[in-house]
Amino acid sequence: MPTPDPAEPTATASPTPDPVAVEATPAPTATATAQPTVTESPTVTTPTEGAEGLVAVANGAEVYTLNCARCHSENGMGSFQASGLIGIGSRWGADSLITELTTGHPYTFGFGDELSAREIADVVAYVQATFG
Repeated sequence: MPTPDPAEPTATASPTPDPVAVEATPAPTATATAQPTVTESPTVTTPTEGAEGLVAVANGAEVYTLNCARCHSENGMGSFQASGLIGIGSRWGADSLITELTTGHPYTFGFGDELSAREIADVVAYVQATFG
């Protein structure tokens, strides 16, 4: 096959658009505001409710040690960063403590994004059983 002369015009197919150069029309944005997900608070079981309560307290002890003891101390006496937890069960109910740990309050942050609802409930069972 002979080599084409560069001076001769050659027939070419129509150019295909460069996929990178084609601008995409941005998708319309939704005007509705996304609603935050609500963490469902499970029922807290206590050691008086049998083996399930004992497991909740044992699991709660581990979660407390990893997430709470750095401020509230291992023995629940508190520190310069956070108040003590001794007698907390007589001042706060389980549902209030679960809400507190999930959403936080002005003095502390919530753990709803870091811990599961079950872990939060287990911490409450542990705190109530251990620190009263």
